[in-house]
Amino acid sequence: MIDFIKILNPETELERNILKDPIFIKGAMYGKERPGHPEGMVVSHIRDIFKNIDDDTLTSNTRSKLRLIALFHDTCKFQVNYDLPRVGENHHGYKARKFAEKYIKDEDILQIIQHHDDAYNIWKRSSKRNEWDKGEKDLLRLIDKINDIDLYSMFYFCDNSTGNKNNDDYKWFLQISGL
Repeated sequence: MIDFIKILNPETELERNILKDPIFIKGAMYGKERPGHPEGMVVSHIRDIFKNIDDDTLTSNTRSKLRLIALFHDTCKFQVNYDLPRVGENHHGYKARKFAEKYIKDEDILQIIQHHDDAYNIWKRSSKRNEWDKGEKDLLRLIDKINDIDLYSMFYFCDNSTGNKNNDDYKWFLQISGL
């Protein structure tokens, strides 16, 4: 059994409780090496995001929020039906939000958990189809939907600065958002 306490070093009772949840355990062990995620399992990805959060000078409240988002954001990938489109209720962000609602009531955190990949997905679709005008409009709609765009941006940076990810999508996000 993987020792999540040792790997992730929980800082609060809430974090310790999340690490004991059977859904978290199953989700954290999910994953294999793939493009953008050479670390493989979700728990290793979370550990790497925690390192990025530790690298920033943040208020303790912001740091705590980012750690909670990191704990939940990819842990429900194992629940996705990959034979169906990965949208709506079959998207890992939606499933992660539903799982997080068991522990968190903060709507800003829940929004970011649910939509954490949306800016990247918009960039990827825009890049693939060369539809940058449509992508910009879609991104601006996402930005309008997110209550705490600064927190979203911080998490996007911490998540995007792991593995062997390219940061072109994050630069585009910053340019369009004006952050």
